[in-house]
Amino acid sequence: MKKKLLAGLLTVSACFSIGSTSFASSVTPSQVAKVSESEASIITPSSIFEATIKMKVGESIYVTGYSFWFVHDGHAVDYTQEGLFVALNPGTSIIAANFGNGNTMHYTVIVE
Repeated sequence: MKKKLLAGLLTVSACFSIGSTSFASSVTPSQVAKVSESEASIITPSSIFEATIKMKVGESIYVTGYSFWFVHDGHAVDYTQEGLFVALNPGTSIIAANFGNGNTMHYTVIVE
């Protein structure tokens, strides 16, 4: 009985190992899609994400992203390239940050 059980388990494990490797080796280099020069120059649209931050004058907060710039400078916030926002005056400012891969975050900062 133990020998039959062991033989059955070995057979099942062999089937799984053969089955899993057959999928990995089924693609040959000739089947890999080749990109033409015209397809390589296609520009994909970027994604713009939005977040709203409410702050009081004098508060500061770190946000994620890099290469920050003003979309709308309402003189409410100052920022550093490390992502530190400092609330200066009541009002609203919009600061954009690059997230990579064509993604941009627009931070709408409302200072009360």
